[in-house]
Amino acid sequence: MKQLIGSFGPVRINADAQLNLDNLSNDARVNLQMSGPSSDQLFAMSGINPLFNDVAYQLSVDIADQVAQSGSVSLTLGRSDLFGSIAVTTMDGPKINMRLGSNQVDLHQLFADTPPLGTDASSSATVTTDAQNKKIADYFSSTPWDLSWLNQYEAALQYAAPEIIVNQAQDRAALSLEAQLEAGRLTAQSLTWTDQWVDISAQVALATNDSTPQLSVEINGTKRPNWALFGGQQDNLVSAFSGAFSASGNSAAGMLSDAQGWMLALGEGGVIDNQRLALVGGDILSELFQRINPFTNTLTSTALECHIGIATLGAGQVNFVPGIALRSQRLDLTVRGTLNLLDETLSLSVRTRPRSGIGLSAGNALTPFVRVGGTLTRPRLVVDVRGSTVAGAAAVASGGLSILAGGLLDRFASSRRDPCAQLMSAASQANQARLRLLQNRQQARLD
Repeated sequence: MKQLIGSFGPVRINADAQLNLDNLSNDARVNLQMSGPSSDQLFAMSGINPLFNDVAYQLSVDIADQVAQSGSVSLTLGRSDLFGSIAVTTMDGPKINMRLGSNQVDLHQLFADTPPLGTDASSSATVTTDAQNKKIADYFSSTPWDLSWLNQYEAALQYAAPEIIVNQAQDRAALSLEAQLEAGRLTAQSLTWTDQWVDISAQVALATNDSTPQLSVEINGTKRPNWALFGGQQDNLVSAFSGAFSASGNSAAGMLSDAQGWMLALGEGGVIDNQRLALVGGDILSELFQRINPFTNTLTSTALECHIGIATLGAGQVNFVPGIALRSQRLDLTVRGTLNLLDETLSLSVRTRPRSGIGLSAGNALTPFVRVGGTLTRPRLVVDVRGSTVAGAAAVASGGLSILAGGLLDRFASSRRDPCAQLMSAASQANQARLRLLQNRQQARLD
């Protein structure tokens, strides 16, 4: 066969081939070009369920088959593209080498749209009740994995996409990936993602040692903290973070239950827009913020000076110990507690301390201890001890009396120690060393 040109409905095909029917593996040449208005038709022809929204496509494949099968591929889906080379050798088992890239990937067009970060939920599409009721564990299937393919192939992949459109607001990101599959071990030696909110580099490994899949992840980067979603000045509102996680299991649910690891974050200050906090955060976050920070009703913003967080992961639970600490111009705040990833139950204790010079009336308006319970989807304030008897861990600190009673507030407020420094000193030696590395990275960024 030399050439085939034709149309099948809206699908146009142009094929140019040189084949030796007596020996297909010798000096074969195939060039295939296909285009059409519906990518669903393209997937249907290949027997694959549609992976993307239905968009127009153009596909070009050029294959040269000598000792190895190698060729180039070029694919356009709507405003997204994919190009590069693929080489396959079959001696001593299949080996695949792919060098791919994209000039642009429009996730907003390819997939169902999601609201941009920081968008007012009332202006975006309504979330279904089923989605609202889903827990973290619901996204981790208990269906056993079939990872036998890890031992059947060897492969290498290089991919780069310098421009990824992530949402309707046309926010941009960039992705690069280098991965290798060899001897039953899939490794992403280099995985980077950069957008306006986060700059991540990670190393990921998946292996099937002893027939049980094992996953390990190391991650480093910088990000704008979640409260950056609430507006305000963002010049210094950046956290450096690092973490490491490992898990084993025959399913995603099994790995979630087995996962162990740690996560650290620290950074400089920034400014929170108090009004936008109430708009984006909803009733519970707004109420909590007003209880621990009485200035939200009189000031338009809250200036932060530092933030730091340390968390560990084990037995399906995130432990915020020593916890999280924030310092603003007027308040110090620390958070300790747990989040159960399996049933999403929360148990967080929030402690607030006024800084000197804020005035007696403002100090009396503080809620020094608040406990947050419930679940991620339905959090609730369990304990508000302003003017009431303190319970639990707070009672140990105050002898069971109100923190505002008997002048205890005066002694509580008299401490001027930096909560960020306090939390760092309470960390383990290993975490203190990791935090110093993050501090050096932050300083290098500022320099």
